[in-house]
Amino acid sequence: MALDIPLVEGRGLLHNVQLYSRKIIFIDESYNASPESMKTTINYFFKIKKLNKQKKYLILGDMRELGENSLNFHVKLLNQLKSKKIDHIIICGELMSLALKKVNNKKILKMDINELLKYLRDNILSGDLLLVKGSNSELTSDLAKKLLSKEAV
Repeated sequence: MALDIPLVEGRGLLHNVQLYSRKIIFIDESYNASPESMKTTINYFFKIKKLNKQKKYLILGDMRELGENSLNFHVKLLNQLKSKKIDHIIICGELMSLALKKVNNKKILKMDINELLKYLRDNILSGDLLLVKGSNSELTSDLAKKLLSKEAV
């Protein structure tokens, strides 16, 4: 028996969006984030085969409500990214920023939403893949809403 499970904004929906006059593929995972869902999403994104000169942009925000080991979860996640060949990895949020200070991974960039939008404007090309993942109350949720509402363009 097949279940009809509705697709929900922020939980993996793919969108073709126009960002700075460039058509990109946006994967919205901005609804929630836990250590396991982050790991699963990153592995999923890593396995997507790129076409031609297509680039991948992975934007990660904080995971909230993890208790006293919250920072350790963020550090572990950033350490796991060392083995992933993703073109652009960008983090935002207080916990991610603190975790980055404890991790030696120079390929990870830290930005606020305005810096991030400028970075995308200067770097993203038509056909590129952009995935945003983080807790719903964080910057990643705001970014996803901007991308979907076209406020960013």
